Amino acid sequence: MSLKMDKYQNIKAFNIAALEYIKNPSETTASVLQRNLSILSTTEDLSIFDPGTIVIAEFYASLYNLTNALASPIPLIWSVLDVLHNACRNSAARHAIHTYKYAPMLLRLLETNLITEKRSIESNLRLTELIKLLLEMSEMPNLRAQVIQAFSEQTMRRLLRPMLEQENLISGDNSSGNSIDDSATKLYIHALALTADLAVQNSSWSTLYSELIQKKQTQMMIALALFTGDGEVKQKCLQLMVLVSFPQECVTAVVKYMCELEPLVLLQSRIEITTGIPVKSENSSNIDMTPSFSLAQEGKLDAALEKINNLLADGKITDVTTLAVIKNYEQKLAAMKHAERGIQASLEAVNDQAAHLQHELAQGIAESSRLHQLLFYIQQNYKVLEADKIRMNVKLCEAKEKSKEIDAQRQKNHELEKNIAEKSAAIEQLSKVKTELEGVTEKIRSLETKIKDLADEKLSLESKTKYMLTKNHELNEFINKLQDNIAKKNQIFETKQKDLVAAREKKLALQQNLEQLMRQCQSCEKTIAEKKEILQRLIVQVDKKKIKE
Repeated sequence: MSLKMDKYQNIKAFNIAALEYIKNPSETTASVLQRNLSILSTTEDLSIFDPGTIVIAEFYASLYNLTNALASPIPLIWSVLDVLHNACRNSAARHAIHTYKYAPMLLRLLETNLITEKRSIESNLRLTELIKLLLEMSEMPNLRAQVIQAFSEQTMRRLLRPMLEQENLISGDNSSGNSIDDSATKLYIHALALTADLAVQNSSWSTLYSELIQKKQTQMMIALALFTGDGEVKQKCLQLMVLVSFPQECVTAVVKYMCELEPLVLLQSRIEITTGIPVKSENSSNIDMTPSFSLAQEGKLDAALEKINNLLADGKITDVTTLAVIKNYEQKLAAMKHAERGIQASLEAVNDQAAHLQHELAQGIAESSRLHQLLFYIQQNYKVLEADKIRMNVKLCEAKEKSKEIDAQRQKNHELEKNIAEKSAAIEQLSKVKTELEGVTEKIRSLETKIKDLADEKLSLESKTKYMLTKNHELNEFINKLQDNIAKKNQIFETKQKDLVAAREKKLALQQNLEQLMRQCQSCEKTIAEKKEILQRLIVQVDKKKIKE
Protein backbone atom coordinates (compact mmCIF):
# COMPACT_ATOMS: atom_id res chain seq x y z
CA MET A 1 0.00 0.00 0.00
CA SER A 2 2.84 2.39 0.79
CA LEU A 3 4.41 1.69 -2.61
CA LYS A 4 1.15 2.62 -4.29
CA MET A 5 0.95 5.81 -2.32
CA ASP A 6 4.52 6.68 -3.32
CA LYS A 7 3.69 5.88 -6.95
CA TYR A 8 0.96 8.55 -7.09
CA GLN A 9 2.79 11.06 -4.91
CA ASN A 10 3.63 13.39 -7.83
CA ILE A 11 0.07 13.10 -9.19
CA LYS A 12 -1.41 14.13 -5.85
CA ALA A 13 1.06 17.00 -5.51
CA PHE A 14 0.02 18.26 -8.97
CA ASN A 15 -3.70 18.03 -8.08
CA ILE A 16 -3.14 20.16 -4.98
CA ALA A 17 -0.92 22.68 -6.83
CA ALA A 18 -3.41 23.01 -9.74
CA LEU A 19 -6.34 23.63 -7.39
CA GLU A 20 -4.31 26.20 -5.44
CA TYR A 21 -3.26 27.98 -8.66
CA ILE A 22 -6.85 28.12 -9.98
CA LYS A 23 -8.04 29.60 -6.66
CA ASN A 24 -5.09 31.97 -6.16
CA PRO A 25 -2.94 32.64 -9.26
CA SER A 26 0.41 34.04 -8.16
CA GLU A 27 4.12 33.64 -8.83
CA THR A 28 4.49 31.27 -5.88
CA THR A 29 1.66 28.95 -6.91
CA ALA A 30 2.77 29.15 -10.55
CA SER A 31 6.31 28.14 -9.57
CA VAL A 32 5.06 25.14 -7.57
CA LEU A 33 2.75 24.15 -10.43
CA GLN A 34 5.54 24.50 -13.00
CA ARG A 35 7.78 22.23 -10.93
CA ASN A 36 5.09 19.53 -10.70
CA LEU A 37 4.36 19.76 -14.43
CA SER A 38 8.07 19.35 -15.22
CA ILE A 39 8.24 16.21 -13.07
CA LEU A 40 5.19 14.66 -14.76
CA SER A 41 6.38 15.57 -18.27
CA THR A 42 9.72 13.77 -17.76
CA THR A 43 8.60 10.73 -15.77
CA GLU A 44 9.41 7.33 -17.26
CA ASP A 45 6.77 5.44 -15.27
CA LEU A 46 3.82 5.75 -17.68
CA SER A 47 1.66 3.45 -15.55
CA ILE A 48 0.84 6.40 -13.29
CA PHE A 49 -1.36 7.75 -16.13
CA ASP A 50 -3.54 4.62 -16.27
CA PRO A 51 -7.18 5.72 -15.78
CA GLY A 52 -9.50 3.91 -13.42
CA THR A 53 -8.50 5.27 -10.02
CA ILE A 54 -9.92 8.28 -8.21
CA VAL A 55 -6.47 9.90 -8.05
CA ILE A 56 -6.00 9.72 -11.84
CA ALA A 57 -9.59 10.89 -12.43
CA GLU A 58 -8.83 13.96 -10.30
CA PHE A 59 -5.56 14.39 -12.22
CA TYR A 60 -7.23 14.54 -15.67
CA ALA A 61 -10.01 16.79 -14.34
CA SER A 62 -7.46 19.12 -12.68
CA LEU A 63 -5.38 19.21 -15.88
CA TYR A 64 -8.49 20.09 -17.91
CA ASN A 65 -9.61 22.77 -15.43
CA LEU A 66 -6.10 24.24 -15.31
CA THR A 67 -5.83 24.49 -19.09
CA ASN A 68 -9.33 25.91 -19.33
CA ALA A 69 -8.58 28.44 -16.56
CA LEU A 70 -5.54 29.92 -18.31
CA ALA A 71 -6.81 33.09 -19.95
CA SER A 72 -4.08 33.28 -22.58
CA PRO A 73 -1.13 31.21 -23.74
CA ILE A 74 1.52 31.47 -21.05
CA PRO A 75 4.52 29.17 -20.36
CA LEU A 76 2.30 26.95 -18.21
CA ILE A 77 0.30 26.04 -21.36
CA TRP A 78 3.38 24.52 -22.98
CA SER A 79 4.18 22.59 -19.81
CA VAL A 80 0.63 21.20 -19.80
CA LEU A 81 1.05 20.13 -23.43
CA ASP A 82 4.32 18.39 -22.49
CA VAL A 83 2.50 16.46 -19.77
CA LEU A 84 -0.26 15.45 -22.21
CA HIS A 85 2.35 14.38 -24.76
CA ASN A 86 4.10 12.22 -22.17
CA ALA A 87 0.78 10.77 -20.97
CA CYS A 88 -0.27 9.86 -24.53
CA ARG A 89 2.69 7.48 -24.70
CA ASN A 90 0.45 5.29 -22.54
CA SER A 91 -2.23 3.76 -24.79
CA ALA A 92 -4.79 3.69 -21.99
CA ALA A 93 -4.27 7.40 -21.34
CA ARG A 94 -5.14 8.26 -24.97
CA HIS A 95 -8.75 7.24 -24.33
CA ALA A 96 -8.84 9.56 -21.31
CA ILE A 97 -8.06 12.48 -23.66
CA HIS A 98 -11.39 11.82 -25.40
CA THR A 99 -13.23 10.95 -22.18
CA TYR A 100 -12.35 14.32 -20.64
CA LYS A 101 -12.99 16.22 -23.92
CA TYR A 102 -9.54 17.70 -24.41
CA ALA A 103 -9.96 17.92 -28.20
CA PRO A 104 -11.81 21.31 -28.44
CA MET A 105 -9.42 22.90 -26.00
CA LEU A 106 -6.37 21.54 -27.83
CA LEU A 107 -7.75 22.76 -31.16
CA ARG A 108 -7.89 26.26 -29.75
CA LEU A 109 -4.29 26.00 -28.61
CA LEU A 110 -3.18 24.69 -32.00
CA GLU A 111 -4.57 27.60 -34.04
CA THR A 112 -2.17 29.30 -36.44
CA ASN A 113 -2.31 32.59 -34.56
CA LEU A 114 -1.15 31.03 -31.30
CA ILE A 115 2.46 32.18 -31.54
CA THR A 116 1.40 35.63 -32.74
CA GLU A 117 -1.09 35.93 -29.89
CA LYS A 118 1.54 34.82 -27.40
CA ARG A 119 3.99 37.43 -28.66
CA SER A 120 1.27 40.08 -28.62
CA ILE A 121 0.42 39.28 -25.02
CA GLU A 122 4.06 39.38 -23.99
CA SER A 123 4.47 42.69 -25.78
CA ASN A 124 1.38 44.10 -24.05
CA LEU A 125 2.70 42.98 -20.67
CA ARG A 126 6.06 44.68 -21.29
CA LEU A 127 4.36 47.87 -22.49
CA THR A 128 2.08 47.82 -19.44
CA GLU A 129 5.08 47.64 -17.12
CA LEU A 130 6.67 50.54 -19.03
CA ILE A 131 3.49 52.64 -18.74
CA LYS A 132 3.35 51.86 -15.01
CA LEU A 133 6.95 53.03 -14.64
CA LEU A 134 6.23 56.26 -16.53
CA LEU A 135 3.12 56.78 -14.41
CA GLU A 136 5.17 56.45 -11.22
CA MET A 137 7.83 58.82 -12.59
CA SER A 138 5.22 61.40 -13.65
CA GLU A 139 4.02 61.64 -10.06
CA MET A 140 7.46 63.00 -9.08
CA PRO A 141 7.69 66.75 -9.88
CA ASN A 142 11.38 66.61 -10.79
CA LEU A 143 10.84 63.79 -13.31
CA ARG A 144 7.54 64.89 -14.91
CA ALA A 145 9.24 67.15 -17.49
CA GLN A 146 11.61 64.37 -18.51
CA VAL A 147 8.67 61.99 -18.98
CA ILE A 148 6.83 64.52 -21.22
CA GLN A 149 10.00 65.08 -23.23
CA ALA A 150 10.82 61.39 -23.69
CA PHE A 151 7.25 60.16 -24.26
CA SER A 152 5.22 62.37 -26.63
CA GLU A 153 1.48 62.38 -27.25
CA GLN A 154 2.12 61.09 -30.79
CA THR A 155 3.67 57.98 -29.31
CA MET A 156 0.58 57.57 -27.15
CA ARG A 157 -1.67 57.91 -30.23
CA ARG A 158 0.27 55.14 -31.97
CA LEU A 159 0.00 53.00 -28.86
CA LEU A 160 -3.80 53.46 -28.67
CA ARG A 161 -4.40 53.23 -32.44
CA PRO A 162 -5.44 49.50 -32.39
CA MET A 163 -8.19 50.36 -29.93
CA LEU A 164 -9.36 53.53 -31.72
CA GLU A 165 -9.46 51.90 -35.16
CA GLN A 166 -12.06 49.31 -34.10
CA GLU A 167 -15.70 50.22 -34.66
CA ASN A 168 -16.87 47.54 -32.24
CA LEU A 169 -14.07 47.19 -29.74
CA ILE A 170 -14.96 43.61 -28.90
CA SER A 171 -16.95 41.28 -31.12
CA GLY A 172 -18.11 37.73 -30.68
CA ASP A 173 -16.56 36.73 -34.00
CA ASN A 174 -12.87 36.02 -33.63
CA SER A 175 -12.37 35.79 -37.34
CA SER A 176 -12.99 39.50 -37.73
CA GLY A 177 -10.04 40.27 -35.58
CA ASN A 178 -12.07 42.60 -33.43
CA SER A 179 -11.12 41.05 -30.12
CA ILE A 180 -9.14 42.10 -27.09
CA ASP A 181 -7.64 40.23 -24.14
CA ASP A 182 -6.97 41.12 -20.53
CA SER A 183 -3.37 42.18 -21.20
CA ALA A 184 -4.52 44.72 -23.81
CA THR A 185 -7.26 45.98 -21.49
CA LYS A 186 -4.73 46.55 -18.74
CA LEU A 187 -2.37 48.32 -21.19
CA TYR A 188 -5.03 50.71 -22.53
CA ILE A 189 -6.39 51.58 -19.06
CA HIS A 190 -2.91 52.40 -17.72
CA ALA A 191 -2.22 54.41 -20.89
CA LEU A 192 -5.41 56.43 -20.29
CA ALA A 193 -4.34 56.96 -16.66
CA LEU A 194 -0.93 58.24 -17.81
CA THR A 195 -2.59 60.54 -20.36
CA ALA A 196 -4.92 61.96 -17.70
CA ASP A 197 -1.99 62.52 -15.34
CA LEU A 198 0.13 64.33 -17.96
CA ALA A 199 -2.87 66.36 -19.21
CA VAL A 200 -2.97 68.32 -15.94
CA GLN A 201 0.09 70.45 -16.82
CA ASN A 202 0.50 70.05 -20.60
CA SER A 203 -1.92 71.38 -23.25
CA SER A 204 -0.99 68.81 -25.91
CA TRP A 205 -1.67 65.95 -23.55
CA SER A 206 -4.87 67.71 -22.41
CA THR A 207 -6.09 67.84 -26.03
CA LEU A 208 -5.27 64.17 -26.51
CA TYR A 209 -7.08 63.26 -23.28
CA SER A 210 -10.19 65.22 -24.33
CA GLU A 211 -10.26 63.44 -27.68
CA LEU A 212 -9.81 60.02 -26.11
CA ILE A 213 -12.56 60.26 -23.51
CA GLN A 214 -15.06 61.33 -26.19
CA LYS A 215 -14.33 58.21 -28.23
CA LYS A 216 -16.88 55.41 -28.10
CA GLN A 217 -14.05 52.84 -27.97
CA THR A 218 -12.56 54.48 -24.87
CA GLN A 219 -15.89 54.42 -23.07
CA MET A 220 -16.40 50.77 -24.05
CA MET A 221 -12.90 49.94 -22.81
CA ILE A 222 -13.58 51.52 -19.41
CA ALA A 223 -16.90 49.67 -19.12
CA LEU A 224 -15.26 46.37 -20.08
CA ALA A 225 -12.38 46.92 -17.64
CA LEU A 226 -14.82 47.60 -14.79
CA PHE A 227 -16.39 44.19 -15.45
CA THR A 228 -13.45 41.98 -16.41
CA GLY A 229 -10.36 43.73 -15.03
CA ASP A 230 -8.49 42.93 -11.84
CA GLY A 231 -8.48 45.12 -8.74
CA GLU A 232 -5.72 47.43 -9.98
CA VAL A 233 -7.43 48.03 -13.35
CA LYS A 234 -10.79 48.71 -11.72
CA GLN A 235 -9.13 51.18 -9.34
CA LYS A 236 -7.57 53.05 -12.30
CA CYS A 237 -10.95 53.17 -14.07
CA LEU A 238 -12.70 54.62 -11.04
CA GLN A 239 -9.89 57.17 -10.56
CA LEU A 240 -10.38 58.27 -14.19
CA MET A 241 -14.14 58.65 -13.80
CA VAL A 242 -13.92 60.81 -10.65
CA LEU A 243 -11.58 63.34 -12.27
CA VAL A 244 -12.97 66.82 -12.91
CA SER A 245 -11.84 66.57 -16.55
CA PHE A 246 -14.02 63.47 -17.11
CA PRO A 247 -17.35 64.85 -18.49
CA GLN A 248 -20.69 63.76 -17.09
CA GLU A 249 -21.92 62.59 -20.50
CA CYS A 250 -18.92 60.26 -20.72
CA VAL A 251 -19.82 58.83 -17.32
CA THR A 252 -23.36 58.30 -18.62
CA ALA A 253 -22.04 56.54 -21.72
CA VAL A 254 -19.84 54.25 -19.63
CA VAL A 255 -22.81 53.37 -17.41
CA LYS A 256 -24.89 52.66 -20.53
CA TYR A 257 -22.28 50.27 -21.92
CA MET A 258 -21.96 48.60 -18.53
CA CYS A 259 -25.72 47.99 -18.50
CA GLU A 260 -25.47 46.44 -21.95
CA LEU A 261 -22.56 44.26 -20.82
CA GLU A 262 -24.27 43.11 -17.63
CA PRO A 263 -26.45 40.30 -19.11
CA LEU A 264 -23.49 38.59 -20.79
CA VAL A 265 -21.27 38.99 -17.75
CA LEU A 266 -23.97 37.59 -15.47
CA LEU A 267 -24.45 34.67 -17.87
CA GLN A 268 -20.73 33.95 -17.70
CA SER A 269 -20.83 34.17 -13.89
CA ARG A 270 -23.75 31.73 -13.71
CA ILE A 271 -21.85 29.31 -15.93
CA GLU A 272 -18.81 29.51 -13.65
CA ILE A 273 -20.94 29.02 -10.52
CA THR A 274 -22.85 26.08 -12.05
CA THR A 275 -19.86 24.20 -13.40
CA GLY A 276 -17.24 25.38 -10.92
CA ILE A 277 -14.91 25.96 -13.91
CA PRO A 278 -13.91 29.46 -15.11
CA VAL A 279 -15.21 29.99 -18.65
CA LYS A 280 -12.10 30.58 -20.75
CA SER A 281 -13.22 29.33 -24.17
CA GLU A 282 -12.63 31.10 -27.45
CA ASN A 283 -15.44 33.62 -27.07
CA SER A 284 -15.64 33.82 -23.30
CA SER A 285 -13.49 36.94 -23.13
CA ASN A 286 -14.94 38.44 -26.32
CA ILE A 287 -18.02 40.27 -25.09
CA ASP A 288 -20.19 41.89 -27.76
CA MET A 289 -20.36 45.64 -27.38
CA THR A 290 -23.16 46.03 -29.96
CA PRO A 291 -26.15 47.65 -28.18
CA SER A 292 -28.55 44.95 -27.01
CA PHE A 293 -32.31 45.15 -27.55
CA SER A 294 -34.88 44.94 -24.85
CA LEU A 295 -38.18 43.16 -25.42
CA ALA A 296 -39.96 46.50 -25.85
CA GLN A 297 -37.42 47.66 -28.45
CA GLU A 298 -37.70 44.39 -30.33
CA GLY A 299 -41.51 44.73 -30.24
CA LYS A 300 -41.31 48.23 -31.70
CA LEU A 301 -38.90 46.99 -34.37
CA ASP A 302 -41.19 44.10 -35.27
CA ALA A 303 -44.14 46.52 -35.43
CA ALA A 304 -42.19 48.81 -37.76
CA LEU A 305 -41.28 45.89 -40.02
CA GLU A 306 -44.91 44.73 -39.96
CA LYS A 307 -45.99 48.22 -40.98
CA ILE A 308 -43.52 48.20 -43.87
CA ASN A 309 -44.81 44.80 -44.98
CA ASN A 310 -48.38 46.13 -44.89
CA LEU A 311 -47.42 49.18 -46.95
CA LEU A 312 -45.66 46.87 -49.39
CA ALA A 313 -48.79 44.75 -49.67
CA ASP A 314 -50.97 47.86 -50.21
CA GLY A 315 -48.60 49.21 -52.87
CA LYS A 316 -47.70 52.23 -50.74
CA ILE A 317 -44.05 51.32 -50.33
CA THR A 318 -43.05 54.60 -51.94
CA ASP A 319 -44.23 56.37 -48.80
CA VAL A 320 -41.40 54.73 -46.84
CA THR A 321 -37.88 56.06 -47.30
CA THR A 322 -35.11 53.67 -48.20
CA LEU A 323 -33.06 54.97 -45.29
CA ALA A 324 -35.75 53.96 -42.80
CA VAL A 325 -35.95 50.48 -44.30
CA ILE A 326 -32.18 50.06 -44.20
CA LYS A 327 -32.07 51.36 -40.64
CA ASN A 328 -34.78 48.95 -39.51
CA TYR A 329 -33.10 46.12 -41.38
CA GLU A 330 -29.75 46.86 -39.73
CA GLN A 331 -31.39 47.02 -36.31
CA LYS A 332 -33.19 43.73 -36.90
CA LEU A 333 -29.97 42.15 -38.18
CA ALA A 334 -28.08 43.44 -35.13
CA ALA A 335 -30.76 41.99 -32.84
CA MET A 336 -30.54 38.64 -34.62
CA LYS A 337 -26.73 38.67 -34.33
CA HIS A 338 -27.01 39.52 -30.67
CA ALA A 339 -29.46 36.65 -30.12
CA GLU A 340 -27.18 34.35 -32.10
CA ARG A 341 -24.20 35.31 -29.96
CA GLY A 342 -26.28 34.74 -26.82
CA ILE A 343 -27.25 31.31 -28.08
CA GLN A 344 -23.59 30.61 -28.95
CA ALA A 345 -22.54 31.61 -25.44
CA SER A 346 -25.25 29.37 -23.98
CA LEU A 347 -24.08 26.52 -26.22
CA GLU A 348 -20.51 26.98 -25.01
CA ALA A 349 -21.77 27.03 -21.43
CA VAL A 350 -23.69 23.81 -22.05
CA ASN A 351 -20.58 22.24 -23.60
CA ASP A 352 -18.51 23.28 -20.60
CA GLN A 353 -21.13 21.90 -18.25
CA ALA A 354 -21.25 18.65 -20.26
CA ALA A 355 -17.47 18.36 -19.98
CA HIS A 356 -17.72 19.05 -16.26
CA LEU A 357 -20.41 16.36 -15.89
CA GLN A 358 -18.23 13.99 -17.93
CA HIS A 359 -15.39 14.67 -15.50
CA GLU A 360 -17.67 14.01 -12.54
CA LEU A 361 -18.89 10.78 -14.19
CA ALA A 362 -15.31 9.59 -14.71
CA GLN A 363 -14.47 10.48 -11.14
CA GLY A 364 -17.61 8.69 -9.96
CA ILE A 365 -16.68 5.56 -11.93
CA ALA A 366 -13.17 5.68 -10.49
CA GLU A 367 -14.60 6.18 -7.00
CA SER A 368 -17.00 3.25 -7.54
CA SER A 369 -14.09 1.06 -8.65
CA ARG A 370 -12.13 2.14 -5.61
CA LEU A 371 -15.07 1.36 -3.33
CA HIS A 372 -15.48 -2.09 -4.93
CA GLN A 373 -11.79 -2.75 -4.35
CA LEU A 374 -12.19 -1.50 -0.79
CA LEU A 375 -15.20 -3.81 -0.28
CA PHE A 376 -13.24 -6.78 -1.65
CA TYR A 377 -10.33 -5.87 0.59
CA ILE A 378 -12.68 -5.60 3.61
CA GLN A 379 -14.21 -9.00 2.79
CA GLN A 380 -10.76 -10.55 2.55
CA ASN A 381 -9.80 -8.93 5.83
CA TYR A 382 -13.04 -10.24 7.38
CA LYS A 383 -12.20 -13.79 6.32
CA VAL A 384 -8.67 -13.40 7.62
CA LEU A 385 -10.03 -12.01 10.89
CA GLU A 386 -12.47 -14.96 11.17
CA ALA A 387 -9.58 -17.40 10.70
CA ASP A 388 -7.54 -15.41 13.20
CA LYS A 389 -10.49 -15.52 15.61
CA ILE A 390 -10.72 -19.34 15.37
CA ARG A 391 -6.97 -19.65 15.78
CA MET A 392 -6.99 -17.29 18.73
CA ASN A 393 -9.87 -19.26 20.34
CA VAL A 394 -7.79 -22.44 20.03
CA LYS A 395 -4.83 -20.61 21.51
CA LEU A 396 -7.10 -19.30 24.27
CA CYS A 397 -8.23 -22.85 25.15
CA GLU A 398 -4.61 -24.00 25.15
CA ALA A 399 -3.70 -21.06 27.32
CA LYS A 400 -6.52 -21.96 29.74
CA GLU A 401 -5.25 -25.56 29.94
CA LYS A 402 -1.74 -24.30 30.52
CA SER A 403 -3.11 -21.92 33.13
CA LYS A 404 -4.79 -24.82 34.93
CA GLU A 405 -1.55 -26.80 34.81
CA ILE A 406 0.33 -23.79 36.09
CA ASP A 407 -2.21 -23.40 38.93
CA ALA A 408 -1.82 -27.08 39.84
CA GLN A 409 1.95 -26.75 39.71
CA ARG A 410 1.68 -23.60 41.81
CA GLN A 411 -0.46 -25.47 44.37
CA LYS A 412 2.05 -28.29 44.42
CA ASN A 413 4.88 -25.84 44.85
CA HIS A 414 2.94 -24.23 47.69
CA GLU A 415 2.62 -27.61 49.42
CA LEU A 416 6.31 -28.29 48.84
CA GLU A 417 7.16 -24.90 50.27
CA LYS A 418 4.98 -25.74 53.27
CA ASN A 419 6.77 -29.11 53.71
CA ILE A 420 10.11 -27.41 53.34
CA ALA A 421 9.09 -24.90 56.00
CA GLU A 422 8.05 -27.74 58.31
CA LYS A 423 11.29 -29.60 57.63
CA SER A 424 13.22 -26.42 58.19
CA ALA A 425 11.50 -26.05 61.57
CA ALA A 426 12.30 -29.71 62.36
CA ILE A 427 15.90 -29.16 61.34
CA GLU A 428 16.06 -26.13 63.60
CA GLN A 429 14.59 -28.19 66.41
CA LEU A 430 17.10 -30.97 65.73
CA SER A 431 19.84 -28.37 65.76
CA LYS A 432 18.66 -27.28 69.19
CA VAL A 433 18.55 -30.96 70.32
CA LYS A 434 22.01 -31.47 68.91
CA THR A 435 23.22 -28.44 70.85
CA GLU A 436 21.63 -29.85 73.99
CA LEU A 437 23.21 -33.25 73.28
CA GLU A 438 26.57 -31.64 72.89
CA GLY A 439 26.05 -29.94 76.26
CA VAL A 440 25.03 -33.29 77.81
CA THR A 441 28.07 -34.93 76.18
CA GLU A 442 30.29 -32.33 77.78
CA LYS A 443 28.65 -33.03 81.11
CA ILE A 444 29.13 -36.78 80.57
CA ARG A 445 32.77 -36.21 79.78
CA SER A 446 33.19 -34.17 82.98
CA LEU A 447 31.36 -36.92 84.93
CA GLU A 448 33.58 -39.57 83.36
CA THR A 449 36.58 -37.54 84.45
CA LYS A 450 35.18 -37.36 87.96
CA ILE A 451 34.40 -41.11 87.88
CA LYS A 452 37.96 -41.78 86.80
CA ASP A 453 39.24 -39.63 89.61
CA LEU A 454 36.99 -41.49 92.05
CA ALA A 455 38.22 -44.83 90.68
CA ASP A 456 41.79 -43.71 91.20
CA GLU A 457 40.85 -42.61 94.66
CA LYS A 458 39.15 -45.98 95.22
CA LEU A 459 42.28 -47.80 94.13
CA SER A 460 44.26 -45.64 96.42
CA LEU A 461 41.86 -46.43 99.24
CA GLU A 462 41.97 -50.14 98.40
CA SER A 463 45.72 -50.09 98.44
CA LYS A 464 45.56 -48.28 101.70
CA THR A 465 43.03 -50.84 102.92
CA LYS A 466 45.31 -53.69 101.88
CA TYR A 467 48.14 -51.92 103.52
CA MET A 468 46.05 -51.48 106.65
CA LEU A 469 44.99 -55.13 106.54
CA THR A 470 48.56 -56.16 106.15
CA LYS A 471 49.50 -53.81 108.85
CA ASN A 472 46.61 -55.15 110.94
CA HIS A 473 47.81 -58.69 110.41
CA GLU A 474 51.26 -57.69 111.36
CA LEU A 475 49.82 -55.95 114.33
CA ASN A 476 47.80 -59.00 115.25
CA GLU A 477 50.94 -61.02 115.09
CA PHE A 478 52.67 -58.34 116.98
CA ILE A 479 49.73 -58.37 119.40
CA ASN A 480 50.09 -62.05 119.81
CA LYS A 481 53.68 -61.47 120.43
CA LEU A 482 53.08 -58.54 122.53
CA GLN A 483 49.92 -59.43 124.42
CA ASP A 484 51.71 -58.14 127.24
CA ASN A 485 51.82 -54.82 125.75
CA ILE A 486 48.11 -54.95 124.62
CA ALA A 487 46.86 -53.64 127.77
CA LYS A 488 49.25 -50.83 127.52
CA LYS A 489 48.39 -50.11 124.09
CA ASN A 490 44.58 -50.76 124.25
CA GLN A 491 43.94 -47.16 124.21
CA ILE A 492 46.05 -46.77 121.11
CA PHE A 493 44.38 -49.82 119.60
CA GLU A 494 40.90 -48.52 120.30
CA THR A 495 41.88 -45.30 118.70
CA LYS A 496 43.19 -47.12 115.70
CA GLN A 497 40.08 -49.29 115.75
CA LYS A 498 37.94 -46.21 115.60
CA ASP A 499 40.03 -44.89 112.77
CA LEU A 500 39.59 -48.17 110.98
CA VAL A 501 35.83 -48.07 111.48
CA ALA A 502 35.76 -44.52 110.25
CA ALA A 503 37.82 -45.57 107.26
CA ARG A 504 35.43 -48.40 106.58
CA GLU A 505 32.46 -46.13 106.86
CA LYS A 506 34.14 -43.70 104.52
CA LYS A 507 34.88 -46.57 102.18
CA LEU A 508 31.23 -47.64 102.22
CA ALA A 509 30.13 -44.07 101.60
CA LEU A 510 32.56 -43.82 98.72
CA GLN A 511 31.31 -47.12 97.31
CA GLN A 512 27.69 -45.93 97.51
CA ASN A 513 28.60 -42.64 95.87
CA LEU A 514 30.46 -44.53 93.15
CA GLU A 515 27.51 -46.81 92.54
CA GLN A 516 25.19 -43.79 92.27
CA LEU A 517 27.55 -42.11 89.80
CA MET A 518 27.71 -45.31 87.78
CA ARG A 519 23.93 -45.47 87.65
CA GLN A 520 23.78 -41.81 86.48
CA CYS A 521 26.43 -42.49 83.86
CA GLN A 522 24.50 -45.49 82.56
CA SER A 523 21.31 -43.39 82.41
CA CYS A 524 23.11 -40.64 80.52
CA GLU A 525 24.62 -43.14 78.09
CA LYS A 526 21.21 -44.65 77.50
CA THR A 527 19.69 -41.17 76.89
CA ILE A 528 22.55 -40.29 74.53
CA ALA A 529 22.03 -43.53 72.62
CA GLU A 530 18.28 -42.81 72.29
CA LYS A 531 18.95 -39.24 71.12
CA LYS A 532 21.51 -40.44 68.60
CA GLU A 533 19.07 -43.03 67.29
CA ILE A 534 16.30 -40.37 66.92
CA LEU A 535 18.74 -37.96 65.21
CA GLN A 536 19.84 -40.65 62.78
CA ARG A 537 16.21 -41.47 61.90
CA LEU A 538 15.43 -37.78 61.26
CA ILE A 539 18.55 -37.36 59.10
CA VAL A 540 17.59 -40.45 57.08
CA GLN A 541 14.04 -39.08 56.55
CA VAL A 542 15.36 -35.66 55.43
CA ASP A 543 17.77 -37.32 52.99
CA LYS A 544 14.96 -39.44 51.54
CA LYS A 545 12.72 -36.39 51.00
CA LYS A 546 15.57 -34.50 49.34
CA ILE A 547 16.17 -37.44 47.02
CA LYS A 548 12.45 -37.56 46.14
CA GLU A 549 12.41 -33.83 45.41
